[in-house]
Amino acid sequence: MNIDPKKIARMITEDPDEVAPSDHFDDTEDEYVDDDPNFPDIPQFGLSHTEALLQRAEEIARSAHEGQLYGDVPYINHPLAVKARVGDNPIVQTVALLHDVIEDSSTSSQDLLDAGIPPIVVTAVEAISRNAGEKYFAYIARLNNNPTARIVKIADLEENLSSLPEGDSLESRYLKALEILSA
Repeated sequence: MNIDPKKIARMITEDPDEVAPSDHFDDTEDEYVDDDPNFPDIPQFGLSHTEALLQRAEEIARSAHEGQLYGDVPYINHPLAVKARVGDNPIVQTVALLHDVIEDSSTSSQDLLDAGIPPIVVTAVEAISRNAGEKYFAYIARLNNNPTARIVKIADLEENLSSLPEGDSLESRYLKALEILSA
């Protein structure tokens, strides 16, 4: 198959509405363009903005949590499991993938912005990140002010509870936090 680099560059950089459908690898235009204004233009051929954003978020999470374990499994399994619990909203899914990145790695908010993560996502990731020295229920009250962070934290707590051994001391704390966030 002979691919013209100029054609690829044009498809990535031009307004997708002006590119003829035959210029796409897939006949379905949604596979290439997502007109949602909440997402930045991510020049990644063949992926919608949403798919590219989710892929980038997963790559960041994998890199940030590399070598970390969640129990006895690779840590990345946890954000992937939380993402599976939050439904289909791509903003919420992106926050779910990144929800522990600031808190549990050296990745900063600025690193996320520099990587092309939209500010609306970074704000929610900041909200769901517990600050050093912050009391747990003060943290829960603070994140409860961000609707996206609240949705992700509820999914995070549900996931945490599903993997806790019976009678674990964290169970009552997580149940109380769920009660606060679900009110």
